[in-house]
Amino acid sequence: MGTSGKTLRIGCGSAGHGQREDVAIKVVEDGDVEYLCCDRLAERTLANARRRMLTGTGPGYDPRLEPWFEALIPRCVRQDITIIGSFGAADTQGAGEKIAEIAAELGYDDLTIATITGDDIVDAIEDDAVDMEHAVTGESVQFEESPLMAHAYIGSEPIVDALAQGADVVIGGRLTDLSLFLAPMIHEFGWDGDDLETLANGATVAHLLECGAAATGASIHQPGYVEVPGLGDIGLPLAEVEANGEAVVSQPADSGGVANELSFGVKLGYEVHDPTAYKTPELTLDVSGVELEQVDENRVRVSGAAGEPAPDTLKALVGFQNGFIADVQGSWAGPDSYEKAKVVRDTVLKPKLEAWEHADEVVETRFDIIGVDAVHGPAAGEPDCDPNEVRLRVAAKVETEAAAKDLAHLTAVNIYPTCAGAGGVGMDVNPNLTIHPTLVSPEAVSTDVNIVPVPATEPEAM
Repeated sequence: MGTSGKTLRIGCGSAGHGQREDVAIKVVEDGDVEYLCCDRLAERTLANARRRMLTGTGPGYDPRLEPWFEALIPRCVRQDITIIGSFGAADTQGAGEKIAEIAAELGYDDLTIATITGDDIVDAIEDDAVDMEHAVTGESVQFEESPLMAHAYIGSEPIVDALAQGADVVIGGRLTDLSLFLAPMIHEFGWDGDDLETLANGATVAHLLECGAAATGASIHQPGYVEVPGLGDIGLPLAEVEANGEAVVSQPADSGGVANELSFGVKLGYEVHDPTAYKTPELTLDVSGVELEQVDENRVRVSGAAGEPAPDTLKALVGFQNGFIADVQGSWAGPDSYEKAKVVRDTVLKPKLEAWEHADEVVETRFDIIGVDAVHGPAAGEPDCDPNEVRLRVAAKVETEAAAKDLAHLTAVNIYPTCAGAGGVGMDVNPNLTIHPTLVSPEAVSTDVNIVPVPATEPEAM
């Protein structure tokens, strides 16, 4: 560990919730990697996982966990690849137990599966054991009601601990995206937390890897200006990391997409509020001086990052049930589609909703004409031409589920019998979660590494 001649090969196996297993398989089969690291979460997907678990409508962990691990466990075992991922979402222990079941069914009962728990801080908040401040304003935050969810962003330390215990699979919930990829570097090279330059280089490489296909061309294709080949088969990135944290970042051979200075340069600042002070649990990262050097086709050397000590707080997301969202949509096609949508919006739906008997339960309503103003709203202005087709969307935040369902029904049935050619009417009602970004002290978060036993495989009867 820590020898100057060692090179560590790390591959991205996923860069977001629900990504299918085929892209990870390509990294495993063609990337010659030692670690397959997988980001599976976002703020919205974590909130949805918590809601599924509490309502009994699905698992609190990644709903695509089973097909993903059924495909990847045999391949990773054969090639001695360690899997690290945030598949646990709101139910990390449940995810670990499900993976253990899959491993047993596949005949791998000697697999060591570790789960990392402790990011869920709901109980600590309810016990007033956590001091919180707003992530943007820095003001002290106090909540009058119990949150539906509260998860702190966990860094690489417990992942490194799990790897030191010989884990073949490491599963967490709200692990930071960057720590998923940084942890194996720290483990393999034995990096000291005070070596900020080395950590900064490694963290920069981890940041590029966790961007997934967005780093290998998916975010730069602009027809007529920047052409990215093979958009339907873009490969996830992988890195050959050196002991000083510098690395050559590439992608599997015969993949679509590109690995070049532009593709990585665009993603270097992705989700980084301040490029000179990207705050992570391991350090405060400065990517403003990072150098990207094209050393070969689809191979870029990454170096030159700088770092300062880690902040004295961790980010945490606190979420509350906040009414329900009713969403109704309907379409028109052909000449005058835009005019028809406006007529239905202004002369039918708005008056109906204003006169609705439960109008006092409506907190907020918005009307979008998709294809015209759904993104830019009033700033969009009038279209330069008559759109060939549009879709009218009505969304309302309502206090109770019963009122939300009634509003959705009222809206849907009043789209059809209006202007000619209405079609494709659909409606949906879902609970609304309000998420508060906060900061908490690391001392308020206690993590545990748990080894999940794999049930012994029963021998087949003779």
